[in-house]
Amino acid sequence: MIGRTVGNYRIVREIGSGGMGAVYEGVDVMVERPVAIKVLRAEIARQPELIERFRSEAVTLARLNHPCIATLYSFFRERDEFYMVMEFVAGRNLEGVLKDAGRIPPGPAVEILRQVLDGMAHAHSMDVLHRDIKPANIMFTREGKVKVTDFGIARVLGASRMTREGRIIGTLEYIAPERIRGEEADIRSDLYSAGIVLFEMLTGRLPFISETDFGLLQAHLNNPPPALAEFGVSCPPELEQVLRMALAKNPAERFQSAEALRNALAGVATPPVAAAAKPTRLAEPAPVPQPTRLASAAAPAGPAPARKLPLKWVAVAAAGALFLVAAAVVWFRLGSQPEAARTPPAPAPPPAVQSAPPQQPTQLPPELRPDSAGDVKITPGKSGSLSELLAENEAPKKPSIDREDKRKAALRALEGGQKGSDDAKRKAALRALDK
Repeated sequence: MIGRTVGNYRIVREIGSGGMGAVYEGVDVMVERPVAIKVLRAEIARQPELIERFRSEAVTLARLNHPCIATLYSFFRERDEFYMVMEFVAGRNLEGVLKDAGRIPPGPAVEILRQVLDGMAHAHSMDVLHRDIKPANIMFTREGKVKVTDFGIARVLGASRMTREGRIIGTLEYIAPERIRGEEADIRSDLYSAGIVLFEMLTGRLPFISETDFGLLQAHLNNPPPALAEFGVSCPPELEQVLRMALAKNPAERFQSAEALRNALAGVATPPVAAAAKPTRLAEPAPVPQPTRLASAAAPAGPAPARKLPLKWVAVAAAGALFLVAAAVVWFRLGSQPEAARTPPAPAPPPAVQSAPPQQPTQLPPELRPDSAGDVKITPGKSGSLSELLAENEAPKKPSIDREDKRKAALRALEGGQKGSDDAKRKAALRALDK
């Protein structure tokens, strides 16, 4: 079948099989739409009455248009085979979810069944029964929405019964007691099957289990469903009361419509959903604690410790002090020499181009060495502290008075530049030059 084209549909792959036949994923080659194609089994296709029933039902099913129902697109025959083409739901069915999860919390389970009941209420309003509500026929889209599929064995209410006497259409684990007794099925039979689905979602198992089909049918007819507490399910008592009413053996004691069951679940849906959401909130990552280093920084600050100067600045200050002392010593030495012997010092380079301060002499000359009292003797018979001498040296020194005039006069006398000069004056001039 894979790769085969039937009608306008190309079969891509097999996705399952059931009592009615195999189901394939296909593509509508005319509009390039994905579809699900069910091929009816050969034994069904050989029964004209069944084929006629499916054809008449397909006319009604094609009119169903609801977000929670997978739409039936077409029902046709090619050669000796019959095909039902339905909406393809890309996702998982409830049967696969239960196999992986085991059970579903009360809140989500109630919400799933409420969506199923929305679709069933729409079908019931058009006199269409599903007759095979079970987890395999409840699909989840990738967005998490519910789609009820496979209305292929549904029967239009009021149509003549075409099934042979004693034949049961449906799945025994989810079948209603009145259908086992051979009574006419109605919408309450679908609600019984929906109650079994809810029980299985809450507990992860069926309410009635037996090793034989006969034992299973007897359990549906006679045994009450076990309490949810036996399987460790914690839920409001109202939810268990709704479940027991949906699974009542007598159809008259059940909910009389899908809307009634949906509204009853709405009254108990909020507490289970909130309880299921609570662990999610608790599971959120806790705030990351602040590091100890940041916490200590937020503590009240004490008195700031005294700042210590770096060693390099201490060294620079010491070098500057030594430079000033050496400059003062040189200045004193120059000030004590005669004016004629002084030579003007070379101009010092600008501070910006000095590479390093001049080195301090390793030993002071004898005239600058301090005595035991800390004084420095500059000239014989004259002493004082270094600060006093520095202040004295900074005072402007007056040049010698009349010395130059006397020399000029003596020269004029020797040269005979003055009239009346005699030997006595010449001798006086020579004496002045010798001084």
